Amino acid sequence: VGPTSADPALQVRAIEDLIAQGVKVIGVVPNDAKVLEPVLQKAKDAGIIVITHESPGQKGADWDFELASA
Repeated sequence: VGPTSADPALQVRAIEDLIAQGVKVIGVVPNDAKVLEPVLQKAKDAGIIVITHESPGQKGADWDFELASA
């Protein structure tokens, strides 16, 4: 699930929808890490595991996964 453009506000809206659906895990590549902080914290407060990709140090995330290669 994701926005059709790289608009952080649309990404926040998509995450809000996932929180409302009561998902167990959210994975996200933040378009704007600062903008997502409140909504990711809201997800964590709701008991949702939050995993980010390419966003080290993201506030509101449980884990961040960086590029891996073999």
